[in-house]
Amino acid sequence: MPAIWIYFSFTDIIVQLSDGNGYSEIANMTPKTGRKFTGLYFQIIITLFVLLASLSVTLNAQSVAEPSLPDGEWMRIATDDGSFSVEIPKEYRMFYDAEGFLVSTDFHSFKLKNAFVLSSYNKGTVIGVEVFDGDSGAIREMYSSDRGSWGLKKAPDIKGKRYTIRQLRQASDKYYALRQYIHINGKGVILTAASRKGETDEMKRFFNSVSIDLDGNGSGRSSVLLSKLQRTSVPITVDLNDEPGKPNTNTQKNSDTSLMTVVVVAPRPTYVNSARKNMVTGVVRLRIRMAKDGFVSAVSINKTLPDGLLRQTLFSAIRTRFIPYEQNGETKDAYRSVEYSFSIY
Repeated sequence: MPAIWIYFSFTDIIVQLSDGNGYSEIANMTPKTGRKFTGLYFQIIITLFVLLASLSVTLNAQSVAEPSLPDGEWMRIATDDGSFSVEIPKEYRMFYDAEGFLVSTDFHSFKLKNAFVLSSYNKGTVIGVEVFDGDSGAIREMYSSDRGSWGLKKAPDIKGKRYTIRQLRQASDKYYALRQYIHINGKGVILTAASRKGETDEMKRFFNSVSIDLDGNGSGRSSVLLSKLQRTSVPITVDLNDEPGKPNTNTQKNSDTSLMTVVVVAPRPTYVNSARKNMVTGVVRLRIRMAKDGFVSAVSINKTLPDGLLRQTLFSAIRTRFIPYEQNGETKDAYRSVEYSFSIY
């Protein structure tokens, strides 16, 4: 069976249909090869184009300093208004999308725009930074949704002048994780760090480096603005023939030399108003590549739903935080099938 591939960039969407003898490329739904696509393939392409045309996906990842960690391996990043900054490892990946996604409750719907999702893996520690433009209600809802999920439990709040940092913590014999939720000057910030080695020096440096200045004057430290950081594309493909229940790779082995992929948190997508109004229910199924450096580097769409629910699940997948699979002391890529269910009661 031919396979359909859709690639996203900031400026265009390219749909490719593999016929076994190469690719016919369609830009703006116009076949360059002169071939006509009819019947089921044309309907699938049109449907997916309508569902996905609003999404442009692209990528890159985050802590005061610990003496044991050389400054040359880290850098400070800041929001463009100067109200928030933090140190991160210099090796990172960043996903950015201007349109963002929705966080909804039974009574409210919050739009989060200009979404930055940064990820890094440094000396066994996963470090993540997420920054959005949006209402404080969205951050409260994400905190409430994550609390109790994936073993995350409430940790003491950190009170500052005119702001509060809410915290969730997971401490087990398998790994240690800390997640912070902040809302300042119309921006939501979520910080995550996790390691199999407990609370590491990298984790301490990351959280100790947080600087908040609500007046936007900065701290006098040299910082790189979020908008100036390098972005790397996340390929999103469509494979509607992929079978449900396809086994995860590099996540089910169990030996003295292998350590499973550990999902620290996988955010739950929420309904959008149009889908709720149209009573859309069902499952979106994705297959994600959980890269060896701690970020979701590719997504394959195996089953989809209309009315904005696909965008919601893609953001949930890309925002997944995990400790990568490890074998013989080296981290490796892993693949995982995930399903997101939508029901109306």
